[in-house]
Amino acid sequence: MTDLPESTPTPARPGPVIRALTAVATLMLIGGVFLVVASLDHRNALRSRQIDVPTSGRPMLGSGNEPHTVVIYSDFRCPACATFHAEQLPALQAGAQGKANVVFVNRVLFGEPSVRAAVAAECAYRAGGVPAYQSAAEQLYAEARTHTRDATAWLEPAALRALVGVGDMNDFSACQADPAVSAQIRAESDRIARQGGATTPGVLVGGRTVSPPTADRILSALNRL
Repeated sequence: MTDLPESTPTPARPGPVIRALTAVATLMLIGGVFLVVASLDHRNALRSRQIDVPTSGRPMLGSGNEPHTVVIYSDFRCPACATFHAEQLPALQAGAQGKANVVFVNRVLFGEPSVRAAVAAECAYRAGGVPAYQSAAEQLYAEARTHTRDATAWLEPAALRALVGVGDMNDFSACQADPAVSAQIRAESDRIARQGGATTPGVLVGGRTVSPPTADRILSALNRL
């Protein structure tokens, strides 16, 4: 006699109330994910702002033919700017090759001594081009790291001439004394400040600020253009 196979009981289907609650919970979960994403996008939008900065005639790394531009605005007496210059700029420069020109402009924060430091870098640039500007920036940032912001003796014109060490001291001295140079730097800085560029260092990619300004974030923003 053959035994009949035991029948497998059919699982009970969830009732309509359970199904409705499950659907509501799923919708709430999906809605919560969208809210989180929207909130993050909104926070990023608040952090990022559009700033228009003319870059013609400014010190630049790159061939001038790259399709995009990264703008860095900074103060030579700003410790965070010195750190950015030493730790982030090399990786940014390497990653931006063939993609973007890297342009330097001034955003002075700490009064007249900051203007004098910016004038020294500008006069080095006018005397010897980008290599002289880069050398001056290295010296200015290195010196700034060894002094408090209140120590300004090294920012006197004669001390800056010795520090930067460009070839033609007469031309450099004349540039330092030219009120049009400091006026240009103040105007450049004021333009950025009026558009919300309140802190340094600041970095613009596609005209928008990148925060925090790390090489990875800057290159990521550049790749999205």
